[in-house]
Amino acid sequence: MMVVQGAYISCDPDNPIEVNNNSQFNRLFKVEIWIGGREPTFNLLFQKIESCFKWKKALTKASGNFSLDEFYELQDSQNRENLGEGARSLAYRGVHKQTKQQVAIKQIVKKDLEPQDLIDLAREVELKKVCVHNYVVRLLDTFECRKYFYMVVELENGDTLMKYLAERNNLIKEERAKDIA
Repeated sequence: MMVVQGAYISCDPDNPIEVNNNSQFNRLFKVEIWIGGREPTFNLLFQKIESCFKWKKALTKASGNFSLDEFYELQDSQNRENLGEGARSLAYRGVHKQTKQQVAIKQIVKKDLEPQDLIDLAREVELKKVCVHNYVVRLLDTFECRKYFYMVVELENGDTLMKYLAERNNLIKEERAKDIA
């Protein structure tokens, strides 16, 4: 796993650590803190699962790194509607839980990313943050978990610019090109 946007914090209640302490087995619950790299930077161990969740929540709030499902819901999660796919990603339809705004959620598999891909991904995020244009979908949010990096963008209901150009053999009139630009 690589961390793209700072810190990532996880707590897996289904995989406690069994510790043999003076012939007694104790269960410990782990909070992992990842700051770059492929291995956790820090591990915190707790005897109670409630403490594990409490610390994960506090650390997540302090880092500003929240999970996708706190704010967005993938629509029809049983049969996720695939809006498209790339070499290392899929795009799904989603909705913001509070505003009910329809969005597209791009899910990128982190294990498939090479170092240059991480640089390209960070560059794409930075460009989308500053690019404001009628013909470019706006980046609304980003999230990261152990397996995936998510980009939440406006849901575009029309055709893409690539499709528009392909239908015209990549030729359009100068006036139309100026309108698009």
